[in-house]
Amino acid sequence: MEIKERINVKKEDIYNMNMYLLSHNKNLGLLVVGTGFIGLGIYDLIKNKTEDLVYNILLIIVGVLGIIFALFVNKYLLQKKMKKNIYEDMPPIEVTANNDGILYKYIEEENQKEYLPYKWNEVLRVVKTEEYIYIHLNDRRSIMLIPLRDLKNDKLLEFLKEKYIPQRKYIERKN
Repeated sequence: MEIKERINVKKEDIYNMNMYLLSHNKNLGLLVVGTGFIGLGIYDLIKNKTEDLVYNILLIIVGVLGIIFALFVNKYLLQKKMKKNIYEDMPPIEVTANNDGILYKYIEEENQKEYLPYKWNEVLRVVKTEEYIYIHLNDRRSIMLIPLRDLKNDKLLEFLKEKYIPQRKYIERKN
């Protein structure tokens, strides 16, 4: 069975995808370091009481500021940057899904090279929101964006559900 869909990714879709990805950026490094500083400051404060009091309070303050930056300021700055970016509509894309994998390619490519599909085991997870399907690939940096408005029917969606619900890699969430 082979399913082909022609999709049009508009600049609003690219912006929405970036915001989706931003909402999943947890800044774990800053959270871990901030928590470590707080823990170290509290541990040393309990152990040594008044010795190095200023040092311990400074560690705790730096840890709290790191966590605040990771959770709020960084996200706000990135959202502001995303809004300033200039996005353009992408050329039409053909999505082909079959038992071998999924292929995502521009329809009007000049040299028309032969591309191989991503194998199904290269797909990390499939996330369906109210407006999009996001197909996350194993390299964790690549994502396929499929606007639901362009799907002719539910065949592709049902195919993805059939492949990934048993593996618990299919997620439906609200925007």
